[in-house]
Amino acid sequence: AVLGIVPEAAYTSDYGDKPVGSGPWKFADYIQGQQLILERNDNYHGEKAKFAKATLLLMEPDAALAAAKSGQVDLACVYPALSKQNVAGFTLTSLPTFGYRTISLPCQQPGAWDVEGQAVGNAVTSDPALRKAMATAVNRQQIIDECLLGYGEVAFDFFDAFEWGIKTETAALTDGDVEGGKRILDEAGWVPGSDGIRSKGDLKASFTVFYPPNDSGRQAIAESFRAQMQALGIDVQLEGIDFTSMQDRNRQQGVVLGGGRLTPYHEYTCLSETKAKAKGWLNIPCYSNPTVEAHLEEALAATTQEEAYAAWHKALWDGTTGGSILGENPYLVIGYIRHNYFVRQGLDIGTQHAHPHDHFLHVIHNLNTWDIKA
Repeated sequence: AVLGIVPEAAYTSDYGDKPVGSGPWKFADYIQGQQLILERNDNYHGEKAKFAKATLLLMEPDAALAAAKSGQVDLACVYPALSKQNVAGFTLTSLPTFGYRTISLPCQQPGAWDVEGQAVGNAVTSDPALRKAMATAVNRQQIIDECLLGYGEVAFDFFDAFEWGIKTETAALTDGDVEGGKRILDEAGWVPGSDGIRSKGDLKASFTVFYPPNDSGRQAIAESFRAQMQALGIDVQLEGIDFTSMQDRNRQQGVVLGGGRLTPYHEYTCLSETKAKAKGWLNIPCYSNPTVEAHLEEALAATTQEEAYAAWHKALWDGTTGGSILGENPYLVIGYIRHNYFVRQGLDIGTQHAHPHDHFLHVIHNLNTWDIKA
């Protein structure tokens, strides 16, 4: 969260419930978990809002769709599974994002360390060859087409959309290379059993992936990933639980994650070992690589943007190692999602740019420019 400069006299213990700022809108009322009401700030120094009031309703996507169908709202955020419906008086607007979908893959052996009493590690996914095989074999385009109904773009890495990313290096990769994945597993000693599931000695190629059950898109990704990995000889068990419940095991099993920030520091939070030893959601694969750590520190210490970008790039892949699909695969990246909105016909939501991972909120970043079309 980012808090701008605020008036000292207004910054009291209840500031979060009664904020004061200098933007185009004034806080009017907030009912926790239900709605936020904004009123136009007629003293705003910039472009003043065309509407006197805006009400933001906190709803799950299916409830938002129902509200649009009944004419109660002017814009509704929906998941892909709801996006093919026809809503009278509304048009679907699908906006690009750099919000990614990925599956975390624990990199440490069980018992490598613990985080506030939480054990880390997974005996299966800690094998870098198995992680590499899965990243090679997964068919990202199929997942986007079938699970997101085409509302997304394939990406091999979190940072493909950015200048410091490795998209040039990953351009030669083949999506959904199952035979390539099988070769990697064969060479690493993972042998298919009579049930089709591979083993290495007494260790079965089986692990669990968590997904939040209130997100149909992530659930569909998890189910498609499980089906695809069966062809590779890997058994993926699925468990739908809320994020709070996941926290006690999110460093032991895979998780269908979403993210995406307009800052290379996000790379640091995903890959630095310093973030792997505190409870929460930073570097939950517990990825640790001294060379990558040195590149990350180099990026933070850089005195020019050019130097920083070069170091961020090397942390992903320096030609030998890195925290990406070209290196050690702590995350299996699927791609970038799109944000879908049913917008009332006649409502102009202004110029939108690629959205970050913000649970649909970025659409109102320019709310003061929204207008009624002529």
